Amino acid sequence: MNPLYPIYLKLAGRAVLVAGGGPVALRRIQRLVAAGASVRVVSPNAVAGVVELRNAGKIHWSARKFEASDLEGVALCLLATGDEEVARSVREEATRRGILLNTAEVESLSDFHVPALATRGDVQIAVSTGGQSPAGAARLRAALEAWLEKSAESIDAAVALGRAPGASSASRKAAPGKVYIVGAGPGDPGLLTLRAAELIASADVILHDRLVSRGVLDLASPNAQLVFVGKEAGCPREADIERLLVESARAAKAVVRLKGGDPLLFARGGEEIAALRVAGVEFEVVPGVSALTAAPGAAGIPLTLRGTAREVIVRSGHPGEPDPGPPTYVYFMAGSRLAQVAAELAAEGLPPSTPVAIIQRGTLPDQRTLTCVLGSLAALGESSPIETPALVVVGEVARFADASLLAPLLDGLARPSECVE
Repeated sequence: MNPLYPIYLKLAGRAVLVAGGGPVALRRIQRLVAAGASVRVVSPNAVAGVVELRNAGKIHWSARKFEASDLEGVALCLLATGDEEVARSVREEATRRGILLNTAEVESLSDFHVPALATRGDVQIAVSTGGQSPAGAARLRAALEAWLEKSAESIDAAVALGRAPGASSASRKAAPGKVYIVGAGPGDPGLLTLRAAELIASADVILHDRLVSRGVLDLASPNAQLVFVGKEAGCPREADIERLLVESARAAKAVVRLKGGDPLLFARGGEEIAALRVAGVEFEVVPGVSALTAAPGAAGIPLTLRGTAREVIVRSGHPGEPDPGPPTYVYFMAGSRLAQVAAELAAEGLPPSTPVAIIQRGTLPDQRTLTCVLGSLAALGESSPIETPALVVVGEVARFADASLLAPLLDGLARPSECVE
């Protein structure tokens, strides 16, 4: 087998000579045009596709036999004339000029091979059999094309890594000694946030639950350690997730705690944040697309159809909750009507001491959180201008805008039985 060194060449604007005008030459020409090369074709005759490209101004075609001067100033030369004698003469001239050559006539005369190519968007997979079996390479290409189509969602999510504006790829990777509490979305890898996808791809350790889909986990590095920590009914063993997170981070691992949907909606994210804060471990929360909106949206159901539904009530259907506690109220687009919100909730019986958090420009660099109690919400709206967009959270959970208050709750929280593989 030929020892080959695979590369992808940047040919935009560079001159490439193709000697030949038949079907094989046409395939070479089409790929060169797609790569942006300045294509010169030399052949006494040409198939219709070559003529069409010439008429469209995409190539220059000289309707004659090859001449040595045709190699002047070209970066590459590809031959598909079907004439071995011509191939040998061009080989000699290309060697003299230091130009790389590929011939379809005699493999031993080629400096490089043109591989079979499977593509999807920006993804290209080149297949070579060292020039020994073009038919075999074509069969492998067909199999790869089927795989690319089948894995389209995972591939598109992987390609999206590093495309986040304003950040270098290095600065976006998961950092050693840090824990990322990441929402994996409702299942479709295409619904991952860019931040989630890049962290999954760069993590050393990923602790995931059973709601994380296989397509999402496929984005992990082959060297990443995947640890299942999801609930399994009847499992006698319990995973100490907080301990695993802390120990992994202290071992200088880049750790992703991957949760289905959003990590802080009906999940243990709060407990894990508290444990990391107590242990002094740096962490970051990466919100995810929740099934709360994704699943109805996929089914075409508008949860807050104008004129039909003003609110959405979200409840856990998990059996055996010892104390469901008071509800949490979340108001969208209420920054300019805090007095009305306060009056409405007071009329529903909420005490004036109920905690309130107002989150302005959430997730943006200038995010700001204001806290108060329901009894002083109206006054806050009058004294402090509320920038939009703003989300108003009312309920006992709003007090945990100060995350240090989570820690005392750890000992009192009932831990569901969870097991590891």
